[in-house]
Amino acid sequence: MKDSQGEPSAALADAFKKMPAPTPQAAEPLCKALLAGGKKTVDELLARVGQTFGDADGVKAKYALHAVAVYSARPGADADRTMVAEALASRLAGRDSKDLKAFIVRQLQWCGRPDEVPALARLLSDEVLCEPAAQALGAIGDAKAAAALAAALGSAKGKRRVTLITALGRLPDASALGAIRTAARDADRDVRLAALYALANAGDPEAAGICLEAARVKAPFERSQATDACLLLARRLAQRGRRREAQELLRRLQADRKGDADVHDRCAILQTLAETVGADAVGDVMAAMDAKDAACRVPAARTAIGLARSLGAGKADARTLLDKAVKATSEDAVIHQAKALLAALGT
Repeated sequence: MKDSQGEPSAALADAFKKMPAPTPQAAEPLCKALLAGGKKTVDELLARVGQTFGDADGVKAKYALHAVAVYSARPGADADRTMVAEALASRLAGRDSKDLKAFIVRQLQWCGRPDEVPALARLLSDEVLCEPAAQALGAIGDAKAAAALAAALGSAKGKRRVTLITALGRLPDASALGAIRTAARDADRDVRLAALYALANAGDPEAAGICLEAARVKAPFERSQATDACLLLARRLAQRGRRREAQELLRRLQADRKGDADVHDRCAILQTLAETVGADAVGDVMAAMDAKDAACRVPAARTAIGLARSLGAGKADARTLLDKAVKATSEDAVIHQAKALLAALGT
């Protein structure tokens, strides 16, 4: 499909002369003027964007349409938002190119509402449009959007499956977690890793065993990514008040990381323990500062400073940590921080 160009309307011609605006404040009157033209103006802008990505003739229209989409989503502008979103979504079922549809969907990422979910959901089966549609649905983020992503996951493969799992992992809806747990053992490595991230980011307490199992593989990249998923899951569990489960997960991971090549993982686990369980990690941090290996001892001293700061004044453990941190490293920056915090805590 090719949109006809011709001469722009007077309203568009005037806006095009002033675009791109140098600041958001300068763009406001331009957006107000364009919105005053209603759906007719949005349709005219769409007709001038061009069907091909990078169409130089459509640059001004792209600037204007994006500005209108963003401005229409401002608080208290429901009528503007409804008009723009409906006008954009109405083009998604037509014969426009995938380039243009992708551009439209990216604008709906700013102004789309639950009402636009069905139009976006139809694009999830398309290899090209799945990614922008999933992002737009993620931005809408309600139960309808999550249900649309979950429904498309059942038949998706390869890159689309990765896209949908990643989008679901960023939503608070837990209805798809069962399917994502299954995907964490998929034959496709990219699918597995996307599922691990999604489960971890969702703070799924049932995913601890899955993440730990994945973190035991020998392949370095997958092992590293799965380890990161364990750490993220622990943080999310702690944020949800499940500190005991977070601590159990981290200690099980810690028990798996005893080799000489695991020093960086041990440091990351120690840091996450300190962040998530606080005082319960004091013994771990103290022990790590006794390590013979400076690659373990020095990061532990840094962790001790952060943990002491979180414990605060009046805690004997804070002084113990800081005193030991001063002795555990010769790094001037670490020693200075520890001594300054000792003074600030009044110890």
